[in-house]
This record gives sequence, C-alpha cells and structure tokens, in this order.
Amino acid sequence: RARRRWRRHLPSRPRRRPCATRTHHTPARERVGAARRRYAAAVSDDREQAIVDAHRRGDHQTAATAALECYGREIYAFLVATMRDEAAASEAFSDFSEDMWKGLPKFSWKSSLRTWLYVIARNASTAYFRSPHNRRRRNVALSQVTEIAERIRTQTDAFLKTEAKDAITRLRE
Repeated sequence: RARRRWRRHLPSRPRRRPCATRTHHTPARERVGAARRRYAAAVSDDREQAIVDAHRRGDHQTAATAALECYGREIYAFLVATMRDEAAASEAFSDFSEDMWKGLPKFSWKSSLRTWLYVIARNASTAYFRSPHNRRRRNVALSQVTEIAERIRTQTDAFLKTEAKDAITRLRE
C-alpha cells in the first residue's frame, strides 16, 4: 500500500499496445536463441526418448552409452567451465561417467535425464575438490604459523611507539 501511495504523484507511463505478433518487440537475437533452444529441445527429446526406451527394456548399457554420446560433450564443457582446469575436469568427468553408469539402473525419471546428469556432474566436481589427494596446497606449515603469530603478538604498532608519540606531541605544540 505504501508503494502505491508513493507512486500516485508520479506521471503514469504510456502503455504499449499489444502487438498481434510478439516478435515485433522481441530483438532478433532473442528470436534466434529461442529457435535454437526449441530445436535443441526437440533433438534432445528424441535422443532422451531413445534412452528412456532402452532403460525401460532393461538395457542399461545401451542407455548409458547413448546418454554419454548425447550429453557427454555438454557435461564435459560444464565441468571445464566450473572447475577452470581441464585436467581436473577430465578426472571429474571420469568419476561422473562411473557414477552415471552405476546410478542409471536406479534412476526413477522424476526429472529429465539432462537435469540428473548435471547433478551428478556437479557432485563429481565437488567430490574431486573435497578429496584429500586432489586438494590444492592451501595449508601452511605449522611452524610457519607459530612464527608469524609470535611476531604479530610481540610487534608494537607504529603509532604506539615512543618515537612516534613524541613526534606527534611536537607537531601539536
């Protein structure tokens, strides 16, 4: 309500008249992107349907192979983009492939296959970075930490030193 009262004194904006074709107000770049998305959705729906059929027949090997052929490049590109390291992304993609292969028989199709694959890829990248063998060296040696802490504890700030205090009092006089 307060927002409405505040806007009452503002001049009203001219309203657009609806157009018969929505493309009039949509930039060409967005129309092309939408067309590409519709085409990609139709193609992936056909491929995903083939994977669904193989899964329902119990042919999980064919379904897993088809899923990797269909979405493998896209998932690998996602891993490279999120991990920012091609070698790490390659390792995570291997883990992703194994996890997908093992999990496909249990997949219940409550979401699209593509969504499920992205979740597995995200989990594989997280597992890669959490693995103690793959962690980057972020830790500092304990001896270095104690030396730095001791130096910080015993060091006096510059403005608290006697020479600095004396210089400041001379300036004030």
